[in-house]
Amino acid sequence: MFTAMIIACHIASADSCMTATDNRGPYETAERCEQRIAEMVRDVQVVWKQNNMPMVFRWTGCIDLSKKQKGEST
Repeated sequence: MFTAMIIACHIASADSCMTATDNRGPYETAERCEQRIAEMVRDVQVVWKQNNMPMVFRWTGCIDLSKKQKGEST
């Protein structure tokens, strides 16, 4: 099972970041998770543009929940 995540930072401040975690998943396949990331990227770019928030993606990806161990954070 895979969960889609995005980490993005304000373009002027590398310390001003946010994490967006998908609330529709998890997904059975990595391919479907990657499709969801593409949707999320499009959606957040619209919001950033509307709110004049110059952001840059630091990381996008799918977390494999089967490999996450107890006590491990992402």
